[in-house]
Amino acid sequence: GLVGLGGAGFPTDVKLQPKDPVDTLLINASECEVWLTSDTQEMLNCSDDIIRGIKAVLQYTGIPKCIIGIENNKPECIDLLCKKTQGDSTIEVKPLPSVYGTGAELILIEKCLGREVPHGGLPADAGAIVMNVTSVSTLGKFLKTGVPLTTKRVTVEGDAIAKPQNIEVPIGTLYRDVIEACG
Repeated sequence: GLVGLGGAGFPTDVKLQPKDPVDTLLINASECEVWLTSDTQEMLNCSDDIIRGIKAVLQYTGIPKCIIGIENNKPECIDLLCKKTQGDSTIEVKPLPSVYGTGAELILIEKCLGREVPHGGLPADAGAIVMNVTSVSTLGKFLKTGVPLTTKRVTVEGDAIAKPQNIEVPIGTLYRDVIEACG
């Protein structure tokens, strides 16, 4: 099955079956680190897949609304997703301050919903399910094509890299090969 692609790899089917009811699907479209841009590329290149995935999650879970939280230093992503969701009252695009830490689940819930997750609790304890934007996009792609996840977009960045970039690689590609491809 699908696991979260934001970094933790948590099983999506477990996440989408919380013990208590939730009222908001929160899409984490804030990069967790300053130099990462793979989620940004996902928004720019796969916006239809993102919307398809969101609508499927809302439909099959019965969650009434979705908020896509995007840092305000990505105006092209905000504009694109606002256009894609125009007229859909169930999906809101919410610009967020561009400060380190915004992509952390607990901070994202506070910034988007004004709620606090209880100490030791889960997002569902604050009435939300949080999904990474690439995770929901991958779900949208699978629903359209039936093809499972076989590649992953990664950001290759830093002073030691000749050509910093986002590169899509087959799952299982060695780090060494990715770094060599970027110089």
